[in-house]
Amino acid sequence: LETLTRLAQLSLEDNEITSLGGLALVGSLMEVYIGNNRVSVLKEVQHLKGLQKLIILDLAGNPLCETPDYRHYTVYQLRKLKVLDGVGIEVGEQSLAKEKYAGK
Repeated sequence: LETLTRLAQLSLEDNEITSLGGLALVGSLMEVYIGNNRVSVLKEVQHLKGLQKLIILDLAGNPLCETPDYRHYTVYQLRKLKVLDGVGIEVGEQSLAKEKYAGK
């Protein structure tokens, strides 16, 4: 994936994917659609922190979405996101996420 230096959008829905690790290699990504897979560990989101251009992320249908505070955790970890799972991220939601996770 690291050779795809201009890849801006990636759609990987409905596969058996369990980790987000490989996506960290594609720094040009702005949109990632990886819903309905098998990503179950919330900390997998941290693999996407280096994607400075990422503004749209869809993880809906993955087991990690059932984790308490999944949305706040993801919004805090990926601060440039504008849309998560098809729902816009409001300034108030970003503030709540920061209050909850800053310093942890």
